[in-house]
Amino acid sequence: MHLQPISVTMPAFEANYLRRANITNGMSKVKNDFIDVYSINKDDKDLIQKLLCKVDLQERRDSMAVREKNNVNSTIRYLLNKALNISDDSKGGVYIAVKNNKQVTGMLDYTDSGVPLLKNLIAWHGKDKEITRVNLFNELMQRTNRANAMRPVEEQVELVTYAEPRTKGAKWLKDKGFYAPSQTMYSRERLKMDANTIPEKINENQVSDLKMEVTSHLDRPNVQLKDLQI
Repeated sequence: MHLQPISVTMPAFEANYLRRANITNGMSKVKNDFIDVYSINKDDKDLIQKLLCKVDLQERRDSMAVREKNNVNSTIRYLLNKALNISDDSKGGVYIAVKNNKQVTGMLDYTDSGVPLLKNLIAWHGKDKEITRVNLFNELMQRTNRANAMRPVEEQVELVTYAEPRTKGAKWLKDKGFYAPSQTMYSRERLKMDANTIPEKINENQVSDLKMEVTSHLDRPNVQLKDLQI
């Protein structure tokens, strides 16, 4: 499958819309399925609390997860609670991926105190895991790339993460362009992606258009989100 970016009409949603990836069959024929990425923060309290109530209704697994907690459900709870404390001036963020405006299929969080740090990246919901994972990750790369475009070359920053060595999650990150600058004896390995590599990897993932504008600070309509599943 391939992902094809398009311009979209905003659904009735509280969170800040960032991007959409259409799911295609590889022959430029667009299917009806799509996965959107939103950023969430403390302004989305109602949305977050409704999702928190649904986390433990089922067990979720992700063999390729990059996570700090013991399992996927614990990571979801941690990220939703983290979002409740994020404001517009926070040095970090939480993204959620939503399929067809109905199903949350993945999450990502990062911190940024000068060098962006990918903390957790998880995806679930069957065959859409890889599309979800790539779409979330590409949004973080786009964010880093846009910030670097405003800096002199010598001040552009890399993208950093930590992962357990020899896991599927670490292998996925390395396949996407991360590498280990040095060997480690610790339980988590420091990986980085150089600033000049990020634009190339964005293009390779075929998820986003470098000309796409991120839509932020949207009006937050009073809507019912009772049908949103996780």
